[in-house]
Amino acid sequence: GASYQYETRPRLNLVDEEVLNPDRTPREFRHLYNAQTRRNHIITGNVGYEFQNGVILQLNGLISDNEQVYDRHEDQFLVNSDGVLIANAIEIGDINNLNQEFELGGDLEFEVSNLGRLKTLFVVNRRENDDDIVQDTIANNITSRLFSSIADYDEGETIVRSAMTSVIGGHTLEYGVEAAFNTLNKSFSFNHYPLANAVVEEDRYEVFVTHSVLLTDKVSLQSALTGEHSKIFQNREGQTNDRSFRYLKPRVELRYDLTPSDQFRLLGERTASQLNLNEFVASRNVDDELINFGNPNLEPESISSYSLSYERRFANDGGSIELKAAYEDISDHIDRILIGSDDAAVGNIGDAWRKNLELNLNTRFGF
Repeated sequence: GASYQYETRPRLNLVDEEVLNPDRTPREFRHLYNAQTRRNHIITGNVGYEFQNGVILQLNGLISDNEQVYDRHEDQFLVNSDGVLIANAIEIGDINNLNQEFELGGDLEFEVSNLGRLKTLFVVNRRENDDDIVQDTIANNITSRLFSSIADYDEGETIVRSAMTSVIGGHTLEYGVEAAFNTLNKSFSFNHYPLANAVVEEDRYEVFVTHSVLLTDKVSLQSALTGEHSKIFQNREGQTNDRSFRYLKPRVELRYDLTPSDQFRLLGERTASQLNLNEFVASRNVDDELINFGNPNLEPESISSYSLSYERRFANDGGSIELKAAYEDISDHIDRILIGSDDAAVGNIGDAWRKNLELNLNTRFGF
């Protein structure tokens, strides 16, 4: 089947902001008018076919064309000692973000003699982006350029995963490999400086095996082990950086069904985050009005987590309630860091820990 979708989302933000002195007396007043418009054209399609020999083939695709426009107008006033507003300046901004995306995916599944069922899937995604930002200040009827940036960047992701599922007595084994290739080619300029070009490439490979077994009629155990190897290559105006990472990611989950409606889960696992290649190069965050100067030395964040959960499912598929306690031991935690004396970027800030207590309720309404 195929479908077409068009959506437009106009949005108007009116913000009044007071800027205070250190003694908390008023210093400035700002009124922001920010009109946003988002337009999206999305075409999707999918097709599936089962051959007579049991082979199943499925394909799906997506094409989208997106536009995001900001029209900003901010009136800025000084506040005198009597609380009177004195017109100071006007800040105007035009922001245009254009994005085109193409994606093709599919999977092929079939039996392999007595070994089990083999499923291979792939995803190919390509995105073209064009971002322009212009901000001016008007004071005493004189217009001056406050900030401008141009960013033209192409992103790509290709994933191939193949897994075999074998049933041996009361045991189920899933084992296979996965390869992912990510690319970013970006040209950018701030405040009319010459265009700079940066290329970031990541190749990631995984080998995995998962074992599931029903120990008793109430207790089940699932254990998994994944080995990951990744390589990141960067090239910015002839300056190159090449790094490799290796992670071993175990996972063990024990489930106990106290009753058909009550279940306890004990989980321990180690994960490694997937890096956003855009964090390696400079960019401007429009919503937060921040510049990310990029960090070529960014590393993945790894987490060892342990959790205990209790879930009760309501009768007649009425929903569920879950209580979960978790502890996370984090290495190379990713957050914003200081670059030099004034600039900021996303980076690794060291080790950390996190404790969570979650209560989730899912229910079905009668209408």
